[in-house]
Amino acid sequence: MRTRWLLSWLLLLTGSPAWSQCYTLHGTLTDAVTGKGVEAAFHLRWEGRRQKAGSSDNRGVFTIQIPCGEVSLLVEKSGYRLLDVPVAGDRGSYGLNLRLHPVDKQASDRPYFQSEQQDLVLDNAGVVRSGKTATRFFRLIDVETKTAVAGEVCLYYTKKEGKQCFAAGQDGKGAKIIFDQEDIIGVVATAKGYQTYNGQLQMDRLDNGSVAYDMALSRMMSAIAFRLEAGGSQQKAEIRNKAGQKLPVQKLDPAHGYAMAVTGETYRLKVSDPSGQFLRESLYPGIGGIVLVNIGASSPSNARNASPTTAADPIPALTSFAAPTASTILFSQGDYTLTTEARQTLDSLAAWLAAHPEEKVKLTGHTDNVGDERRNLALSENRAIVAANYLLHHGAQDHQVTFRGVGGGQPAHSNEKEETKRLNRRVEISKTNLLK
Repeated sequence: MRTRWLLSWLLLLTGSPAWSQCYTLHGTLTDAVTGKGVEAAFHLRWEGRRQKAGSSDNRGVFTIQIPCGEVSLLVEKSGYRLLDVPVAGDRGSYGLNLRLHPVDKQASDRPYFQSEQQDLVLDNAGVVRSGKTATRFFRLIDVETKTAVAGEVCLYYTKKEGKQCFAAGQDGKGAKIIFDQEDIIGVVATAKGYQTYNGQLQMDRLDNGSVAYDMALSRMMSAIAFRLEAGGSQQKAEIRNKAGQKLPVQKLDPAHGYAMAVTGETYRLKVSDPSGQFLRESLYPGIGGIVLVNIGASSPSNARNASPTTAADPIPALTSFAAPTASTILFSQGDYTLTTEARQTLDSLAAWLAAHPEEKVKLTGHTDNVGDERRNLALSENRAIVAANYLLHHGAQDHQVTFRGVGGGQPAHSNEKEETKRLNRRVEISKTNLLK
């Protein structure tokens, strides 16, 4: 996994176990479009466990404690894309400003984020318009630069069922797909160095025409944050990539700064005093997350052994997910957005699957008995798809996860009362040997 890979080379560089280090991170969280502060929840995930670490205030200002271990930082806010990034490095206190990108809102004939789905009703849902088609080009672009990105687009069909994947190149033309019937379709886009786009498409315009969709992907966040120890505030930190290009360094105060990096690239950090005399140089290959570097006043050893500015709060013990025989995650009525409780279960399951690549699970989506059968089938399939994509994005392998939706025909509890009906809006998780 990318977090484990990041920590492994940090261990080689520092000569001390990464899991013995702890960090404090402070800064401001802003909207990437408006620049305004965002109030959001911060969670930590490590060893298949998940816990809230704090939140930013209404100005976007945050200070969080990060425990020792193999840790990922998750920043979540309704209406924004999830920020999920591993954190590792030298013990200490660091400053780093973060940004969240808004999600694509629900719309007809355009991909949008699955979390924004409000209604699954599709006009003429059971009718195939004979003789009419819709040609659509799925183009992947960088959400920041708007430039084309090479990757893959996979479609999960509701009516005809099944999955189709298409390559999307950097030529700007995109993946060409022809639709011959109206449908509600899951859309998953992936590209190297980018977060997975889990989307939805309501195909309700068979117009015999062509339309290009621009699906904006967010880069996996990478950054080098550094801290200058007492007496080192006049030092100069310079960060260059493999080609020798200098990264812009943002200084939050005399002692803290950072530079945004590109996932997978190698960087060299050079430290000098005010007269230009060389003090230290470190190589950071294959950046993939937030790397924390405690430069120190004189030597790397001082930085490695320094205590944090603010002691980390104790982290309560958390339960982990045992080998699953059966488990269930629940959903709100008419919805397939993952709840916090569902994410916690899936985080643990993903970690278990990553540690046991020979194991496999089956996800079966269900609904209650309210509404049209076709709509319930689509809803149950989307619940299963969302859960499966979450597992695949958090460590599980493609061959380990199968999924399907069965609608409302297999209730686990009575649909007569709401307190039991809500238990039927679910995805059941079970071990399977079908793929062995």
